[in-house]
Amino acid sequence: MCEIMYELKEKLLKTLWRAEEIVSEFEGGYSERFIDAKDFHKSLNDAISSFENGNDSVLKDMYLWFLPTSDFDDFVGFAGMEVANELCELIKKYKPDI
Repeated sequence: MCEIMYELKEKLLKTLWRAEEIVSEFEGGYSERFIDAKDFHKSLNDAISSFENGNDSVLKDMYLWFLPTSDFDDFVGFAGMEVANELCELIKKYKPDI
């Protein structure tokens, strides 16, 4: 079971870093929780690093950020739709009680 969770976490991290790369290309905009894309990018980067270092509690916020019509979507739109959908599924698999 541990190996499956390790592989799932690695896939989740790889996809999160892909999302971070996408949002890094955007500026401006506005969402409910962030003043602009740069603010979101910084928070996402910090949350991914925290998760990478064992803090699973950041997944709750990240899950909300990647829901349809939420923060990630507000800043990147169609460019990130596939990644956002994949992240929501991966986060739910990794932490079903989200």
